[in-house]
Amino acid sequence: MKMVRVCYRCKRKVYPSKTETYPFQCFIHDEDLFGIETIEVSEEEYISLLTKRLHCTKEEAQQIDEAYDRYVYDCIERDYHPVKMEKFIKSRALEREARR
Repeated sequence: MKMVRVCYRCKRKVYPSKTETYPFQCFIHDEDLFGIETIEVSEEEYISLLTKRLHCTKEEAQQIDEAYDRYVYDCIERDYHPVKMEKFIKSRALEREARR
């Protein structure tokens, strides 16, 4: 079973930190975290939490999570600071509207 590491406070996915002292960072709290400040949950549980938070289907939550992961890792590679997931979703929706 695949596990996902999340912030223990907000239950949002954490990503690798740019700071050597801290292994993870939480974009919701905009802070770096030690491993003890995170928990591991099953991917299924994480997608279920995301589904409730975003009010969408599991398939949509999975697609959003994958797209956001790609975006975050691209930002890390380019040394940009990623926006929060909700803002990312809004910007994608606006882009789709503009293409119509």
